[in-house]
Amino acid sequence: MATKKELGNNIRAALKDAGFDLKKISVRVRIAGYSVAVDISLKDIAISTADIEAAVAKFEKIDYCQHSGEILSGGNTFINVNYDFDVRQEAIKNKMPEAQKIWDDVYSSCEINSGKYIAERGDEKLLFMRGNNDVSNRLYIPNKTTQGLSIYDTHALAWALIMFENHAKA
Repeated sequence: MATKKELGNNIRAALKDAGFDLKKISVRVRIAGYSVAVDISLKDIAISTADIEAAVAKFEKIDYCQHSGEILSGGNTFINVNYDFDVRQEAIKNKMPEAQKIWDDVYSSCEINSGKYIAERGDEKLLFMRGNNDVSNRLYIPNKTTQGLSIYDTHALAWALIMFENHAKA
């Protein structure tokens, strides 16, 4: 088994080989109980978490119980890919005026349990369905998502818009 330092270096090398700018990515390896956790922090919203996950998938190892499907304790390597908190907050702050405008428009023009398309990306459209309260508002990509994403305020809407515009999964 590789040391924390070796694992971190191997992951950085894989990311570099996949064409990513390592100045925009932070890799931290830590011990998590009897397992290892790798935290990859993205410093650029334009980088897709899915692309990073694909590039480092070979390093993730999770053992499951054959009978219950539960994750077995110890010996696992978990990989967590997220955006840097400050980068995420700055992107949301910049998107908030648009999110507020959409929120106000949907609430003023749509009845409960109806909605409108609020964004497009290629042949995909993002549908904002107004619920009977803020907790039941949902975002859908018709013909792609059935459960939808809960949108409870303009902050969550701003983040969902950013992810929809930049990436395949919101």
